[in-house]
Amino acid sequence: MKRDAVRLHRKKSDGKEGIFMKKSNNASPYIREDTLLKTVEQMSRISGIGENKLRQLIEDRQIEYVENGNRKLLVEAAIWDWYERNKIRVKKEAEV
Repeated sequence: MKRDAVRLHRKKSDGKEGIFMKKSNNASPYIREDTLLKTVEQMSRISGIGENKLRQLIEDRQIEYVENGNRKLLVEAAIWDWYERNKIRVKKEAEV
């Protein structure tokens, strides 16, 4: 029996309320922010970068990851490193 995702509201340690997604499969009920390594699926939900794009970056060796069996695990620092290398900088106008 397959169920749709359910939204859970939980209070974070700083008192703010957050929305976490719960899937009916064996995934954890919400993304733990205190874990160092995250799966592609978890990192996709956190970063907003699609799962396929993250897998493509891993395959092209543009982003650092750790392999644990068949899983490829990422850290947030790897996303920020990729972002810093690939962001488009704003041109500053010449001073008049």
